[in-house]
Amino acid sequence: MADQNDWYRVLSIARSNAANDLVISNKILEISDVILRMREKDTPSEDEILEVSNRLVEVAMEMADKSKDMNFAITKLMGVIGQEKT
Repeated sequence: MADQNDWYRVLSIARSNAANDLVISNKILEISDVILRMREKDTPSEDEILEVSNRLVEVAMEMADKSKDMNFAITKLMGVIGQEKT
């Protein structure tokens, strides 16, 4: 049986990563709202397009950074579950 602390630690990592996913998803939704507002206008300005592009790049970089942490959490969770079966 896996140590209770292993379960707690792995579940804490998973929960933290889920919260990060939610934060990133909310950022994507905010950017989508900006794009929709821009579309309602006849033509967005160059500054508006640049701002949205920069925000999308920031979110993409944040997602790339977080994906490593998420993969680690999933691997650890699978390891703890595997220990439970043995």
